[in-house]
Amino acid sequence: MATVNDILYKLAVDLNDAAPGHEFTTWSKEQLRGYVIEGCQIISGTKPGWFAKPVVLEFTGCQQYYEICSCTSLDASDVLGQSDAAGNVFQTLKSRPFGLKGRWSGPECEPPPPDRFKLREFSITPDGRSIQLFPKVPPGLTVYVAALCSVIPDDDAMEVPLKVIAPVIQYVLYRAKMVDGENNPAIATIAAKHFEVFTTLVGIKKTSKRKSDGGTIATTGLGNSDDSV
Repeated sequence: MATVNDILYKLAVDLNDAAPGHEFTTWSKEQLRGYVIEGCQIISGTKPGWFAKPVVLEFTGCQQYYEICSCTSLDASDVLGQSDAAGNVFQTLKSRPFGLKGRWSGPECEPPPPDRFKLREFSITPDGRSIQLFPKVPPGLTVYVAALCSVIPDDDAMEVPLKVIAPVIQYVLYRAKMVDGENNPAIATIAAKHFEVFTTLVGIKKTSKRKSDGGTIATTGLGNSDDSV
């Protein structure tokens, strides 16, 4: 894998902005980093599994919600079940719609029974940043949930998944050259080629809308042409 920083220096070379001692003169690292994160977010929206990595989430205390700090976002389908601290799942969990009331009638926030406490259900907030657990975790007890969570690299030291590197480079080149191409049609054409390669690598479908006069307007949608991970 490569880190975000590795990709930034690769982009500086591709943009002829890597003269020794004068790297990132035309394009600052901050601007290129922003494009990298932007590209990763677009890819994640189409291929969330490309950023998924196994994690063990730890929960203690009787809380209404737990913020999922180790994940950029979490989907219900990514929750594998209650586990031990090493991530070995021993209890699958049922997902329930967020905000649904009255489905759990068991005790809440009571001391754990003599046998092992087990979770039964969970709910993910719409933004994918917090989770509810049912029944609530009793005071003094720590429980673990194994999951696959999506992590968008947003720091120079973070690694970028291998299959993301090529398309995200194409996306950044597209964004950078679009700026250069504002007054240069030739460069704008090159930028469009980079975007075309990006959509092909990610598997973003190209769609078209029909005009009222029977003509066709070419557009690019965000549907998947291949949902494989």
